[in-house]
Amino acid sequence: MDQFKQFALICLALLHALSISAGDNHSGKPDNKFVRKADNLFIFCDYKNALPIYEKLAEANPENAQFNFRLGVCYYYSGTDVLKCLPYFEKAKNNFTDNTSEEAIDLYYYLGTTYHMVNRFDDAIACYTKLKEFILPDKQGQEDIKDLDNQIAACLRGKELIQHPGNVAISDLGTTVNSEYADYAPIITNDQSMLMFTSKRKECTGGRTDEDGNYYEDVFISRKLEDGDWQESKRLDTAENLEHNFLRFSKSKVLGNSINTREHDASVALSPDGKQLYIYRLDDVWVSDYKNDKWNKPSRLNNFINSKKSHEPSVSLTMDEKTLYFVSEREGGFGGKDIYRSEKQSDGTWGEPQNLGSTINSEYDEDAPFIDSENKTLYFSSEAHGSIGGFDVFKSKLENGSWSVPENLGYPVNSGANDIFFVYNSKTKTAYFSSLREGGLGNYDIYLADYNPKKPDRYIKTRFAVTLNGQLKNSPTLIEVMNADHYRDSLKLTNSNSDGGIYKPGETYFITITTPSSGKYTTEFKVPENAKAGNYYQEIAFDEVKDKDGKVSGYKTTLYNAFFDVDSAITNTPFAAMPDKTKAFAAYLGTVKNSGNPSLSVSSYEEKASKTTAAMDNTALPKLNPVLFEYGTDELSPEFIIEIEKACVYLAANRSSRLEITGYTDSKGDENYNQSLSEQRAARVKNYFIRKGIAASRITFTGKGETEPAAPNENPDGSDNPEGRKQNRRVEFILEPK
Repeated sequence: MDQFKQFALICLALLHALSISAGDNHSGKPDNKFVRKADNLFIFCDYKNALPIYEKLAEANPENAQFNFRLGVCYYYSGTDVLKCLPYFEKAKNNFTDNTSEEAIDLYYYLGTTYHMVNRFDDAIACYTKLKEFILPDKQGQEDIKDLDNQIAACLRGKELIQHPGNVAISDLGTTVNSEYADYAPIITNDQSMLMFTSKRKECTGGRTDEDGNYYEDVFISRKLEDGDWQESKRLDTAENLEHNFLRFSKSKVLGNSINTREHDASVALSPDGKQLYIYRLDDVWVSDYKNDKWNKPSRLNNFINSKKSHEPSVSLTMDEKTLYFVSEREGGFGGKDIYRSEKQSDGTWGEPQNLGSTINSEYDEDAPFIDSENKTLYFSSEAHGSIGGFDVFKSKLENGSWSVPENLGYPVNSGANDIFFVYNSKTKTAYFSSLREGGLGNYDIYLADYNPKKPDRYIKTRFAVTLNGQLKNSPTLIEVMNADHYRDSLKLTNSNSDGGIYKPGETYFITITTPSSGKYTTEFKVPENAKAGNYYQEIAFDEVKDKDGKVSGYKTTLYNAFFDVDSAITNTPFAAMPDKTKAFAAYLGTVKNSGNPSLSVSSYEEKASKTTAAMDNTALPKLNPVLFEYGTDELSPEFIIEIEKACVYLAANRSSRLEITGYTDSKGDENYNQSLSEQRAARVKNYFIRKGIAASRITFTGKGETEPAAPNENPDGSDNPEGRKQNRRVEFILEPK
């Protein structure tokens, strides 16, 4: 069971049953069968069926604390849209009139763990600390306080770890592989051409659901196309068969129903030669051989691997196929799940296992082992060893017969949520793993970790400065900058020792800024094509946003981009003599209050630099320009992502609003082809919104082909009009506020 859910159930038991009586939390609540039905479903933990009812209740009663709280809980335990719980929990917190009621107390747990999952560590610590005030000092209470202290310690480690990000680019594998349901446990061939993974999506065999309302597990498969994208994933038994070289699907045969059944079937490992697939079924490990162009009926591994009284969910096979690392909950371990190893015997069976010992295993759970190609480095996930939240990925090296102290792989691989099932290819320096994090499709997604991100071949550097309420800010600020090639700079900015950005002229970049309240703001900027070598300057300005009581409720975040040689510009000015370049540039541009240059204001600065501004609580209806496409393609161009991002910000802040997407083409080509292409363009944009966390139910899309041109496709003399056709290859948006 998920660690967060386990702890939630502990808290619910501690704080007694959830109240269903009317009180001030029900203020204004209609007394009818509709509400009673939602309450009854909720009390019996039927969150799946309670969710749509509470959605309607919260929409009709937006200030009702209990409706928002219970809707948040329904999302929290949903098989999809898990992180959508956060705004409802926050709204409930602001509207509970009795902060000592049972549900108000429960809220501190749910809000704290959700903040923890999205790396808002300070906010999570505040919730955990508040929750400790309500725990009774009995034996169970002492255990609960210990658990809360562990969570606080994890948050403190997370705050430290996130300030030293590794040079690794993390990217979601996208909608062709991932779904809105849980997708995890990736296994991949050595040539990186074929991917198998486990999913709990609705296409599972038999369509069965467990007691939590989640679909049963099935094994899915995808292969990499020539352009590097992944093919649309399919359930293994319904996928086209594989050729002998395991590089692509055969079009002649279909696999029999040998891997996926009506039970839980999960992928756990693939042998190095790709001819044996290990799966998890009925609490044990099974193996299927690939013979005669099909996966044969799986057989259960022997009793040395599969213990009668425990379950074994994960395995990894060494390159020589002589050693099997596996996970078990059997008696005699150090507590929870432990990692063991077994050697292959002369008759081909697996021998008596050995526990890897206390260096690797702990009183908590260890899971998902992966041994590298040289059989010297073990990657695994653990809730111990200094995890920053749930499962983190660690590595340990085998040296002189002993395992080294596990090393946390750090941020951004690890996060405040569970990060697990890490598989690494030392030749390509890439890894695949599973995580539930912001920007995903709703639940666990499979991510690519690229440890050799592509750097721009021609670049310029900028100096960064950070201000708070118009003054240079002393505490560090974290940013991440990424381009279309997934080259990522993760920087810890301080004005006393400012890091610099590295950019390629003419390229568009996306920057994610961590605000003082641990929230995040994402925007983009484009570096001028003609940018030459020089001292460029960027400034991140934070301005406090206060509520009606004068308390800080968030931060307005402004990014200033001065893409001209500021150093040359201050020549022959008093600022050139200032020894600190950061202060000199800020003073010259007039962005810092009392900078000594009252003649320069922010408005004059805007004439020299582009300015992008957004408030964290932005609710203004944005003006959206069409997204344009190249001829004959539905690929999104990075320069138009900002239009989609503006709509994302609005939709996230206005959860009752809806979006209408319409795709178009120019008049060249077959009419039926153009109709299909326009639909593909609209669908591509819709999928981008879904990946950003906008529910598909809020989006409608259609394609209108070459109809309704925005500009003439031809000139008056009948000749081709390329510029006009360019304006017609578009997707338009209509936001519908409600």
